[in-house]
Amino acid sequence: MKQRVVSTLLVAGAIGLATSNSALAADTPAAAAAEAAAPALEEVTVSARKFREDLQRTGAAVAAFSASDLERMNVAVSTDLQSFVPNLVFKRRGNSGAFGQVIKIRGIGVSDLDVPTSDPSVAVYVDGVFQAKAFGPQYELFDVEDIEVLRGPQGTLYGKNTTGGAINFIAKKPGFETSGDIKVGLGNYNRREVEGAFQAGLIPDRLAARVAFTYTKADGFVRNILPGAPDLEGLDQYGLRLSLSFKANDDLNFLLRYSRSEQHPQNYAIIAGSIAPGGIGGFGYYRTSDGTATGTPLADDEVAQNFTPRRRQKNQGVAFTANWRLTPDLALTSISSWDQGSLFIPEGTDGAPIDVFKYIELGKVRQVTQDLRITSTGDSPFNFIAGAFYQHEVVFSSVENQFFNSYDVNGDGVFDYHDCADASFGPGTGYEIGYIINSGCRYRNAYDQIRNSWAVYSDM
Repeated sequence: MKQRVVSTLLVAGAIGLATSNSALAADTPAAAAAEAAAPALEEVTVSARKFREDLQRTGAAVAAFSASDLERMNVAVSTDLQSFVPNLVFKRRGNSGAFGQVIKIRGIGVSDLDVPTSDPSVAVYVDGVFQAKAFGPQYELFDVEDIEVLRGPQGTLYGKNTTGGAINFIAKKPGFETSGDIKVGLGNYNRREVEGAFQAGLIPDRLAARVAFTYTKADGFVRNILPGAPDLEGLDQYGLRLSLSFKANDDLNFLLRYSRSEQHPQNYAIIAGSIAPGGIGGFGYYRTSDGTATGTPLADDEVAQNFTPRRRQKNQGVAFTANWRLTPDLALTSISSWDQGSLFIPEGTDGAPIDVFKYIELGKVRQVTQDLRITSTGDSPFNFIAGAFYQHEVVFSSVENQFFNSYDVNGDGVFDYHDCADASFGPGTGYEIGYIINSGCRYRNAYDQIRNSWAVYSDM
């Protein structure tokens, strides 16, 4: 509290000094030049309260970044924001991060998110569309106009999922002038990346289109020493966004957007652990070139992993936004959306050259949302917003653990359920929750969840 008082007094003193000097020599050329060179306070507008307003008038703790800010800070994906936003932390979910990242603001967040039916405490919005189950909110930040991070509970405007805060990603809108840009980059591990955007007016002052894209590919940086096996921890991903803007008249306009992204990289590298008597995890596997106690020890950036399929993650969505100025003081906004995502995460959890333990996760999400709200737009001291929200969501999740599926545990020359039983993973050992098939042990859990949400909200 003392520090804040001192700062306020210093600012007041500086203003008083500047006023005094100006009064003494207001007509001198030096004073005129100093006045012309004085920096002006830039006005920053945000939509944190679901309408555009000056950041200084927003009654919330907001960190706002423009496109030029993000470029200057070299922010490429959303997880980079934690280096610039106080109290914002991104953390990978579970072993694979399959259903995205855990986001925490001011220490508030849901950590138990290994299952996709859990809801986050920090809401993520993309162009005003709530992303309930986005597969990884590790969004590639291409062709972005603004990003707003709201810290702390946000009350009624952002719904039940904002006890920690909310993050708004706002893409650039189409313009009627013809323009475009493209950036190309190269890096180590054979990294190649390209990003660009182009726009044009299709019907003067009526219809405009914009297309934006990004693509990144890089080799893995963890060397897999097995012959013919790929290096791990690579990159192979792209994003695409198509936008159409239609201006019916000065009071009515529409925005239609289609977005798609896909990740298909070389998978995560599993560093199994240090060499210890008896092997790792009690499986008799050692972190060596052949998994035996006498094999060549691996370096820190090396693996000998035989299960290396690529992981795949897809997202696509359509959003339709209508803005209608009903009167000079009232505006109606409608946002309709459809989104779906899918993932395939095949993980060689043992990190071994033999099949000891594999983990395979599948997931699908579909959602439909509708947000309808009316907002005051005048300069009256009393302003308000009132609306209604609906969401329909369908989630499918499947997790399978595989033990000794291609490992002859008992040495009888056949891979079958006897290997599972002889490895002490069969019935009667406490693992009855799963099932056994003819190639070792497989324990699987799959389910669907359907949820409908309705809400009305207001702020004034």
